[in-house]
Amino acid sequence: MIISESNYTQSTRMIDHEHLALELKQALRATMFSSTLRVAPRHLQQLADQLATLIAHALEHDLDATILYNHGAQLVADGLSHRAILGITLAINRFCWNHNDLDVQQAAINGSLIQPILEGYMHAREAHLLREQELTRKALDRARLER
Repeated sequence: MIISESNYTQSTRMIDHEHLALELKQALRATMFSSTLRVAPRHLQQLADQLATLIAHALEHDLDATILYNHGAQLVADGLSHRAILGITLAINRFCWNHNDLDVQQAAINGSLIQPILEGYMHAREAHLLREQELTRKALDRARLER
């Protein structure tokens, strides 16, 4: 059986999931109290594991950016702050830079992992803020009518 060079490169690209999850958990823990919701320490581990699995899969199998975008949007629902997201992106980029595979390093250079996550987060955060503003406006209108 002949293995093409691209198949060989892809099949040997091993991502250290545990190390990435640890980096992400540390980034989340450092920003835990800046998040919109109180995030339990066990939930931090779960968030870090989910994101590490997603990033590892994206690096090993060229995952569709839509999945990364959707996960970025989910991070809003999980209550992560801007600081937490920035910490996560730094951890992912640092992990990619320190990897010995040039394709993984390239992901940090071209933003192929970070950009869709950030876009998903920003769009979902904007929608969340608009919903909150609308609820506040309706409450204010009700309060004015009750006078």
